[in-house]
Amino acid sequence: MDPLLLEALRFGVAILAGGLVAVIAQRIAFRHARRLADDDREHRRSAMLQALAQELEENIERCGPADRTRAPAIVSSSAWEAARELTLPAQVLENLRRAYAAGADLNSRIGIVDALLGQALNVDPGSEAARQHGRHSKAIVDASQNSADIARAAFEAARHTLQPLL
Repeated sequence: MDPLLLEALRFGVAILAGGLVAVIAQRIAFRHARRLADDDREHRRSAMLQALAQELEENIERCGPADRTRAPAIVSSSAWEAARELTLPAQVLENLRRAYAAGADLNSRIGIVDALLGQALNVDPGSEAARQHGRHSKAIVDASQNSADIARAAFEAARHTLQPLL
């Protein structure tokens, strides 16, 4: 066989082998990159679900105890805002929406109570106006407490449906 033809044949085989190796290496690298991306996505999902579960627990605490020995505090929704990008089962989403809507209502009522209690009352303490103001204030505080009870129950329901996803 002609040495030049033999060398050309070797060169062609080397080119083919190099191309084949490059294709195999590229496929392996692509699969690895996809696996890393999937792992990262799952890690972020898990972290968001954990943050949401912790926020639910915190909000249950912020609603105050059922015996109303402590006034409710403003509830948080930062984890819920971040978790909205997740695909969740319909029942979980519905319970989360209800809980955070009840939490927004509670936040609004807490703001009303704070504004009311921050007002100076310029009437005689024994007057009818003072008694009416006291009754009005008590009604507003009671409504806030009722809102806290509703929000607590909603956050507990959301926690219950979210638990299997953790």
